[in-house]
Amino acid sequence: MRSRKALLAVAVALASAAMATGQQAARAKGSDADDPPGRVARLSSMAGAVSFKPAGLDDWSAAELNYPFHANDQIWTDKEARAELSAGNVTLRMGASTSLGFLGLDDHGAHVMVQQGTVIVRLWSLGLGDWVEVDSPNSSVTLLKPGLYRIAFDGPAETTKLVVRGSEAEVLAAGSTFRVEAKQQARITGDADNDLTYDVTEAAPADDFDRWSSERDERVANAPKGNVSPEVIGYEDLAENGTWTTAPEYGAVWRPTVVVAGWAPYRFGHWAWVAPWGWTWIDAAPWGFAPFHYGRWAFWGGAWVWAPGPIAVRPWYAPALVGFFGGGGWRASFGVGGGFAWFPLGPREPFFPFYRYGPAYLGRVNININVTAVTPGSVAYANRAVPGAVTAVSRETVTLARPVGPAAVALAPSALASARVTGSAPAAAPVPASVLGHSGSPSAVARPPAAVASRTVTTLRAPAPAAVPFAAQQSALAAHPGRPLGAPALAKIRQASGSSAAPLARSATSTSGSHGKLVPVRSGLAPAKPYGGSNASAASHVAEPHAPHAAAPTAHTKKTGKGHEPPPRKPASKPKESGHPKHPE
Repeated sequence: MRSRKALLAVAVALASAAMATGQQAARAKGSDADDPPGRVARLSSMAGAVSFKPAGLDDWSAAELNYPFHANDQIWTDKEARAELSAGNVTLRMGASTSLGFLGLDDHGAHVMVQQGTVIVRLWSLGLGDWVEVDSPNSSVTLLKPGLYRIAFDGPAETTKLVVRGSEAEVLAAGSTFRVEAKQQARITGDADNDLTYDVTEAAPADDFDRWSSERDERVANAPKGNVSPEVIGYEDLAENGTWTTAPEYGAVWRPTVVVAGWAPYRFGHWAWVAPWGWTWIDAAPWGFAPFHYGRWAFWGGAWVWAPGPIAVRPWYAPALVGFFGGGGWRASFGVGGGFAWFPLGPREPFFPFYRYGPAYLGRVNININVTAVTPGSVAYANRAVPGAVTAVSRETVTLARPVGPAAVALAPSALASARVTGSAPAAAPVPASVLGHSGSPSAVARPPAAVASRTVTTLRAPAPAAVPFAAQQSALAAHPGRPLGAPALAKIRQASGSSAAPLARSATSTSGSHGKLVPVRSGLAPAKPYGGSNASAASHVAEPHAPHAAAPTAHTKKTGKGHEPPPRKPASKPKESGHPKHPE
């Protein structure tokens, strides 16, 4: 394992090399504030009808495993459905008929809204400057310690229910706050425009949903962690679906146990357009997240193996770690529109993003890789010469988010002999189907009732800027195919068209205007304290919203003293979880 000093030296070299290369410098121009987040929330489990609305679109689409959620995305679980989202140090589990959205998600903070239904939050760790906020229509909850929380909102009753088990939270409503300790529950009732009442009592006993959540916690807690950082989203799936061994050239490597005939990394799944990263790989395997967004693949011992790299610092999410061929040095028959071909990056090969980023970003996104070449033209890509490693499809397969495996075209080695690697993403402009993740009709997709989807939630922190509608971006995206718009371009579109949707959020800190008061529902209950000043303990946990994370370690065990601790074993009856996601043919 390299020392952190050596890894940071590589990071500096990568950033300097990129800034010295004309094409890369153009993309890297900007500050660290331009960097996309270093983490996402992966849809890691689902059962029943689950749908999502991607940022920038008004349409809902059937959800699928391994999709990366981020700011302004929304997800809905229909009747008798469940879903789980994993985002590194925090896991969110949704009960039936639940509407959840991300008001923000970055390297330090998770800002979640619950417009209806029940969400269980497992906070595995809370490092310095990290924060988690969960907002409902009438109150905002800040999680103060690692532990287990359950937040529910009942729309008809206008009631938020918070259950705290072995942890601590602070509730903010109508400009006042109160604390909820371990083994307690709180109810906040009323319309946020009028007076609210609250009560704090002993926590209710666990039910079937709690027991299912505990089983999921136990699975994560018991997953082997010696070969990969627990900050790698999806690491808990690896032990159940493959085997670990040691390769002298690469260190610890993982090999999938079962794959289909003709399998190669980045072949069985599809491409989707996920801003701010742009073209993103969505793998079809239930374990297909960690090995496609972290680490590198190598053909070793007659099989494909995944090398996560050194466990030194917090890993950084990438949309797809591949190399694309471009220019006139390769040929294949795809008909009108042409096509694209790619291969998985190998160990020690740097990832050069196609999206906008700041000068330090290259070091961060490659921080867990023992990089040996630091300029795009100096990389001798090992996997491009491995038989069967290159996947090629038509342009429509990429832009319409169609399954890649059935559409893949075999290329003879001579077709790629003089091919040039030109980037990490296809030079293709996205269409609405690229964002939805399929080209079928969304009419049959389950979605929340209009009254639920339009509910405004009460927040402590300001949400991320509302997404610019995709339709307003399309002409600019078409001008530079394959490259997402950076923050300056999006700001110009907002200003020119006024086309940004209003966020579904309002501040809970105001004590004037339309806000009422927060009053105890019974005598003997301690009064809530006015928000602000020294008694606003939630404020001490506030990091700068949506700020980029420094390249520093945040291991689960080092900062909190509490790792992934297994909960007690309890039986549960649960809906059957999905296997491979369904792809429209």
